[in-house]
Amino acid sequence: MMPGKRVIWVILPIAAALAFLVFFFLQSRPVLTTIEPAVFTPGQPIRLQGQNFGTEQGKGRLLLDGFALTESSYLSWNDEEILFSLPLSVDSGLIQVSKPLGKSKPTVVINALRLPTAPADLPHAIPGPSITEILPQESGPGALIQIRGINFGSELHASQVRFSKNPERMALDTREDQAFPASDSVPQHFVLPENPEMYEHWDDKLIEVRVPEVAGSGPLVVSTPHGASEPYHFQVNQGSGSKYRFDPVSYSLEFAIEVDRKDQNSGGSLLVRFPNPPETFSQSIEEVQAESHPFQGGVGDSVSLVRLENPQAGLTRFSRTLLVRVYNVESELSSYSAGFSGAYSDPGSSGSAPLFLKQFLDAEEQIPSDEKVVKTLAAAIVGRERNLQRKAGLIRTWLASKLEWLADPVPDSSVLQDLGKRKAGSHNYSRIAVALFRAAGIPALPISGFLVGDEGQGIPHFWIEYYLPAVGWIPYDPVLVYGAVPAGFTPPFLGPALYFGSLDNRHIALYRGIAPLFNPPHQTQQTQGTQKTEPQPDQESIENAQGENEAEWYFPSPIGEGLGLEYSSDWKPIKILATY
Repeated sequence: MMPGKRVIWVILPIAAALAFLVFFFLQSRPVLTTIEPAVFTPGQPIRLQGQNFGTEQGKGRLLLDGFALTESSYLSWNDEEILFSLPLSVDSGLIQVSKPLGKSKPTVVINALRLPTAPADLPHAIPGPSITEILPQESGPGALIQIRGINFGSELHASQVRFSKNPERMALDTREDQAFPASDSVPQHFVLPENPEMYEHWDDKLIEVRVPEVAGSGPLVVSTPHGASEPYHFQVNQGSGSKYRFDPVSYSLEFAIEVDRKDQNSGGSLLVRFPNPPETFSQSIEEVQAESHPFQGGVGDSVSLVRLENPQAGLTRFSRTLLVRVYNVESELSSYSAGFSGAYSDPGSSGSAPLFLKQFLDAEEQIPSDEKVVKTLAAAIVGRERNLQRKAGLIRTWLASKLEWLADPVPDSSVLQDLGKRKAGSHNYSRIAVALFRAAGIPALPISGFLVGDEGQGIPHFWIEYYLPAVGWIPYDPVLVYGAVPAGFTPPFLGPALYFGSLDNRHIALYRGIAPLFNPPHQTQQTQGTQKTEPQPDQESIENAQGENEAEWYFPSPIGEGLGLEYSSDWKPIKILATY
């Protein structure tokens, strides 16, 4: 036989076999023809009809948006009909039959409870918001998601997106869903985006918003002045890294300031700003326990205000007592590989940090990350490394080995001076760390607060947090990692290295960042019995002019304003009244 004919005789049987397999596959693939009802009530039996489902379930599965239903969902299965049910947490989706030999074409199934309904007794009422879809259906902290629907309103204004709050003692990616009404109060079950810049788009049918750090899996609600949407399930995960909080401790903290009015005149007013500990992944304000005077300002505000009209001459004491809950925080980042890409990046510049993080990459007066000496040093430390967590580890190693911690630093020494000397106290140590992180392209901010000492005393202290997409803010105490221990404090964690990525529940944050508490429109002081208004000065001149001391536990000094009076003030050390 000729060689060419021999090849043909070999190819023909193979081609015939392949054609038969393709024909068999097409004939055996499941075919979905009808679904009844397409709009279901949770728990109601749903009937799929078609062919090639198989006489029994075996390895067959129903897929909803690509994910297999749980075994409890199946009621019956035969070759032409499948009976199943879906739980309350399921919204609209694409259902399809999957068998080892292929999948059917998908068809839509809709949860009837998620469909908007007109008010029965209010025919002219303005309809509230309604969510039809969230894309993607699951993501991590900092990711940009799209919420689609109707009646969101043309602008943000007084509206908000409420995410489920991550519960205690759970990792974000292992949270179990909780059932609760959409009308419940925000602090109890929901969390809002931490920064207004996390809202990147808002119109009547589309919202683009970043996932908050403390969000957990569960119902998501859009709230507007016209009402709140029905809850829509959203899944939060942390990708290649994870962060946990556990073992909360509650502290009763008293903040106090004594104000001494010097003049004997009548009239005048005094405005004092008290710090509010920030609400973060590691701590929260439980309640206001006592106030010497009526205060203005709520949870989430950086300060609360108290105004006193016609204060008496001599000493007046202002105080405020808060109950603050603080957690141990641990993170697992050994396999971290995410970065500023995809949903975690700036939509207009892939690979760049999103808008809400830009301020934590920029230089500030006390964070000289744009100085040549800082940029050169940061580049030398991280080299060609691109992974954000490994960059952070390289900076950690440099600080712990090259920057000496001083228990008694030189007063008024600048960040650049201390960096040049390779010696710094806690205050500048944290600011040097933040400057290097920002120069290396890692968002970071300094934290001012105090440690709870072994005898229950407050020890002023400073540390930092840096940001990792898909995980959130990571705590790092560079002084404790260095191996230094402030007098009166015994670190609860065994080993300095644990304070890179973890933090104990004896660190209480009072302020995050460097920015002043307010921007005064003017400064008024009394001069020879007449009121004098001057152009806005810098913060330091206000403190000196009004005789207000600096609070050593704060980056920005709390500031008081006196109108038509002369005074001096004295911030007292924070008292820990009780621990629970």
